[in-house]
Amino acid sequence: MEERFHQPQGLPVRRDRGELDRHDKAEDRVQIPDADSIYQTIVEYVMDDLQNDAAFTKKIFRYLVNNGTVSGKELCLALYDQNILAYDENEVRMLEAGGDEYAFQFIRNKISDIAITPAQLALDPCSASAVITDVNTGEVRALVTYPSYDNNKFSGTVDAEYYNKLNNDQSLPLFNNAHRHRRRLDRPSSRSSRWRLLRKA
Repeated sequence: MEERFHQPQGLPVRRDRGELDRHDKAEDRVQIPDADSIYQTIVEYVMDDLQNDAAFTKKIFRYLVNNGTVSGKELCLALYDQNILAYDENEVRMLEAGGDEYAFQFIRNKISDIAITPAQLALDPCSASAVITDVNTGEVRALVTYPSYDNNKFSGTVDAEYYNKLNNDQSLPLFNNAHRHRRRLDRPSSRSSRWRLLRKA
């Protein structure tokens, strides 16, 4: 009867000397990346990640504007190129012909006319709320928060791109100002400025 021996599971397989030498030579052939290739891999990873980073893009444009690399005229024309403002041939022509002084007046007029909303600027004050109650019963008659968002894009399925845009918006449209008071630590507000009582004549 032939006797057989089985190698117990979990134990290293025994190899002869020649087999070990061949194994060691195979390991020697593994190439370890040098510093340049590691650095290049890290750079490629970071550059690919930054291409979809809206916050980083905004920071770059902030530097470009503050350093004068992007002029006020170019910034205003970009509002038409990105369809933030409805295209107006006359306004575009005047911006192209005028300098930064006209661009400054142009942006002031658009803000004054609310063609560019406070929520888009994300400058204080860029948010507000209104609560109307019945003085006799305390019943809430109206409750409004600004800025707001389109609820239809969260009905049934969630628009991930739209949600990401809202979540990164510095005016915080997802924050319900009518339900909760948001207090900035760097600009503490007095209690007397939180409420404005209106009386119907």
